[in-house]
Amino acid sequence: LRSQVLLRNIRIDAIDKKETYNDDAFGLVFLGSIFIAKDTNFAACFGLFSFIAVILTRINSNLYTPLLPGFVAAISFLATSISLLLNGINGEEAIKVDFILCVVSCLWLIVHRRSEQNRKS
Repeated sequence: LRSQVLLRNIRIDAIDKKETYNDDAFGLVFLGSIFIAKDTNFAACFGLFSFIAVILTRINSNLYTPLLPGFVAAISFLATSISLLLNGINGEEAIKVDFILCVVSCLWLIVHRRSEQNRKS
């Protein structure tokens, strides 16, 4: 019963809040890592960190920053790369593709942010 009340409150708070995690390039990064890089480890890591970001920003919108999607992509890339290196797995090609996908995500974030600022001006 307590968990149902907590989840209901989170949903109600999320409706009232304007700023929650939203990554416009999520599909590109997630699907690209699966189908292009064939790196399910990165996809799982990126999905997990994105899920955590969604939950945390819905609970507390003060945690939201427009840079959060780029941060999620970078942390996912670092965690996956370190894991591959520590386990001695040769994932050089996958790491390159994952890196490009993360850069595209960050560039999209910058372009989108600037266009929003121009609209507000």
